[in-house]
Amino acid sequence: MGHKAHPVSLRPNLVPVTRIGRWDETRLNFVTSLLKNALQGCCHGSDVKFDSVSIYQYHNKIIIYGLLIHFHPRSPKQFFSRRKKDVKRSQQDEKKVVSWPRLANRLNTLTKTLQKLIGVKIVKLRINRRLAFSRGVPKETLKKMGFYIKPYHKKKYIYARYGLQLLSFALKGKVTSYTIASFFKIHMLALQRQQKHRDFLRFVVHAFQALEKVTRLGGLKIKVKGRFAPRAKARSRTWKYQVGKLPLAQFRAPIDAYYTSTQTEYGSVGLKVWLYSYKECNELRSIKTKC
Repeated sequence: MGHKAHPVSLRPNLVPVTRIGRWDETRLNFVTSLLKNALQGCCHGSDVKFDSVSIYQYHNKIIIYGLLIHFHPRSPKQFFSRRKKDVKRSQQDEKKVVSWPRLANRLNTLTKTLQKLIGVKIVKLRINRRLAFSRGVPKETLKKMGFYIKPYHKKKYIYARYGLQLLSFALKGKVTSYTIASFFKIHMLALQRQQKHRDFLRFVVHAFQALEKVTRLGGLKIKVKGRFAPRAKARSRTWKYQVGKLPLAQFRAPIDAYYTSTQTEYGSVGLKVWLYSYKECNELRSIKTKC
């Protein structure tokens, strides 16, 4: 029963109201889904990624708390080349990335538009920005994953630095299941046209194996199923990876889950992510003992 049903919908008391929903998104709470899409659109073209939203409504005031994660995928070393064309291309790529002040202006305009649409006197948007650097990743993992991070593999493994930072945050319990699912959705399904999705999945497995000592989560599971690879008779393929344990049959266990589906050239693909943290479970037990 626990495996077939959505784990978030079965735990209404343990999970906040903003996350209760069906298989795709928060359809039961339409306002949160709109705000999620708006904040995700503001972060488009930048190194900042959207993580979660929570809304608090008062008499004449609405306060929106958003969590954004600012990644630093580019290396601090300068790119040197004998060809002038390569140097110009690297400079143009750096200019295309949206900076944090421009993103702050976007968020400011978003609050003004919300205030006009809703008709409330005060609308406050408070954002917590978490910075992620490659220094936060331990040196042992960087040595093991050095093949992917090297500068001459920059074009082939674009997601290497950004992916290591995100997966280390995920194993520490600082990221929701939504960000992990969006990371897979963007990179793996975009690379399936060139049939480079195998390299991406190999990178994810190596990264999880290298980050074993950093794990503070109770469990994490990622599942990809569908037609994302060229096979005879259009057969579907499954890919799974699990770290730790996932007590889906226990209703007391706080599990954060996110399910999505996308279309590729070969057919539809489903993506599922589960996160189980010890900290939330221990906090709930302490609250019950006090009561």
